[in-house]
Amino acid sequence: QKKLGKGLGEMHLNSTKSNPKIFGYPVEGFIGLTDQRKGWENNWIDCFLNLRIMPQISILQRNILDKKTINKLKEKIRSELINHKPINTLVHGDLWSGNVGVDKSGRGIIFDPASWWADNEVDIAMTRLFGGFGKEFYEEYHKILPKKEGFEKRMIIYNFYHVLNHANMFGGSYFNKVQNYTKAIIGM
Repeated sequence: QKKLGKGLGEMHLNSTKSNPKIFGYPVEGFIGLTDQRKGWENNWIDCFLNLRIMPQISILQRNILDKKTINKLKEKIRSELINHKPINTLVHGDLWSGNVGVDKSGRGIIFDPASWWADNEVDIAMTRLFGGFGKEFYEEYHKILPKKEGFEKRMIIYNFYHVLNHANMFGGSYFNKVQNYTKAIIGM
């Protein structure tokens, strides 16, 4: 966990050296079984909404979120992210305990990415969505990239993308999670 946290922190920090100063990715990708849209945006909020949240909402069953609720969500996400200064890094994009391991030498490794240029916090947020990362991971990571004020709210917003994706892939109880995240975001 320590090596993995340190390694991810170093990867994020080192990627800022070649950062394109815009957010997104130049090629189509996948997040699980779902397409991950290519494209670039000049600012983080437009990237997150236009390339991640809205494409997932567009394939969500229509009776889950109505147009008025979607507009409220977009406005709330904008208002919560407007003063945030993201660190634009090349993120793994699908970082949960099932996509990490240890090599023969004991080094932490990550695999099965859905990479894009995004706020470094999207990776850290997802590590908390399904559990599996220890205290040592976060301690080592935050020695390199300290946690910023407001992260707990942004974590809910960033994980909304993955909850939407899971609802689109698996349905069932994930539709309830979409409703719960929607209420949490609108109620911030």
